[in-house]
Amino acid sequence: RFEKDTENLTVKAWARHVYYDLLGNVLVTCAVDGDTIGDALNEMALNCTQVDHGFRFGTDDTETMITADWSLKGMVEAQLDPDEGLASLGNLRVIRDNYDVFFVKRSTTARAPITYGRTLLGVRVDINEDAVINRIVPVGKTSAGDPLLTDTVYVDSPRNDAATMIRAKVIEYDAQVGDDYPTEADVKTELTARANADFEAGIDLPEVSVNVNMLQLGDTEEYQQYKDLDRLYLGDLIRVIDNVHGVDVEAEINEYDFDCLAGRYTSLTIGVTDSMRLIGSVSGFMIPDNAVSSTKIVGGTGNADTLDGHDSTYFATAEHDHDAEYLGLTAKAADADKLGGIDADDYSTTQQTNDSIKLAVTSQSANLFPSDPSDWSQGSISSSNGSNTAATNRIRSADYITLNAGTLYTVSRVKSLTRQIFLHYYNSSNTYIGNSGWVTTYPYSFSLPSGATKIRVLIRKAGDSSIYPTDVPGTLFSIVPAGVSGGVHVDAIYPVGAIYMSNVSTSPSTLFGGTWSAISNPPTGASYWWERT
Repeated sequence: RFEKDTENLTVKAWARHVYYDLLGNVLVTCAVDGDTIGDALNEMALNCTQVDHGFRFGTDDTETMITADWSLKGMVEAQLDPDEGLASLGNLRVIRDNYDVFFVKRSTTARAPITYGRTLLGVRVDINEDAVINRIVPVGKTSAGDPLLTDTVYVDSPRNDAATMIRAKVIEYDAQVGDDYPTEADVKTELTARANADFEAGIDLPEVSVNVNMLQLGDTEEYQQYKDLDRLYLGDLIRVIDNVHGVDVEAEINEYDFDCLAGRYTSLTIGVTDSMRLIGSVSGFMIPDNAVSSTKIVGGTGNADTLDGHDSTYFATAEHDHDAEYLGLTAKAADADKLGGIDADDYSTTQQTNDSIKLAVTSQSANLFPSDPSDWSQGSISSSNGSNTAATNRIRSADYITLNAGTLYTVSRVKSLTRQIFLHYYNSSNTYIGNSGWVTTYPYSFSLPSGATKIRVLIRKAGDSSIYPTDVPGTLFSIVPAGVSGGVHVDAIYPVGAIYMSNVSTSPSTLFGGTWSAISNPPTGASYWWERT
């Protein structure tokens, strides 16, 4: 679309992807019944009014079966309709690379977390509960076609508790008394199973959108050599941690703002949305090489070859070589001796650790709840003497958590809305003082009893079923001083590129070259901060 302004001597143009040339291509007869994604794409390519459209479709999903009727619908509608389109029915992500269109499974590429005080500058969380359904009235059919309900009428989400606001909906399932389900009892069993499957898929969870204002180290002069190693792409899975405001989410990147002139990201949006799945549409330049594996449907003739080695003439050039090694994908997984997922031994003669380089400084984290599974042990704590006891339905914090006497603290649920916390109080000599009992109402406020200086935490599931330290990421609570916004304050503001050395005798110039000066008035406990001069 063009807009010409002769008075101001300007011309504006609005462009869209060449894929939308298919808006004028209609599927005459196109119905699939239990077909694979590849077969469905092939049916579309063979049964459209303009079979010479020039587009090639591909997928990496060989297992999902689709049943749908797209007859007399446009090809774009058949592929992208949010309710009945191929991408929605198959829970697929659409990647468009000029005339190549891929329908790929959800991403499993996990990137290093974006953490407040490191790369996270700000975060906005939008929670939309409009589509939440936590009570399903499943409806099937009798042999005569009449509506058939279960004996209990409705099925509740396992996440419901006494405080849950019920949001019910009638859902008709394709289950009728007949060959597949000989009796009404069989249909009722199937209806219950399908309702529970919908809950498992997240129909009872709100749609959460997180807008992140972040700093990518590769966009700074000091970390240009790491530019590709912290790069994020649409479809990547990313964890955002902001203990200041009790945010800890993991989701898929589905939108970002990019400054084309500066060549930098300015913000990105991630979506946590099981109840209403998002369909991300991605262009080729937004994804790393070798990140898409698929079977290509060429010209409607079937799966001629795969993306990893197809069409040798076209992909013989470096420009189209999808097998080229991408450094950001081959970097080793992060651990204590790796910086942001990069094995320091691979890139420097001096081994780096997360203790030797830090990008910002704060006081004690606001959230005192241990968030890593390694901080927890299997078992319970005796309410009579505070000693460890064996249990499969309890996990306990491995270490003591020191608190300030006289300070009022607030406990809130961050992740699970059904798990419960139990606080055990100890004095400075680890002598048991008492406990809070099981906390069932949140937020919960408490202060240390007389003589106590520290706590240990016990967690259980509401149903008292088995729980393990590995369940902690899905359990997260928040323990912060009451009335304190976030509870974390920045002790000093340092320029981008300032670094912390855990050993005063080690100069940053040894690692990075150049001239560095110590920063004056560092915060307590962080004496060795330097900036490039």
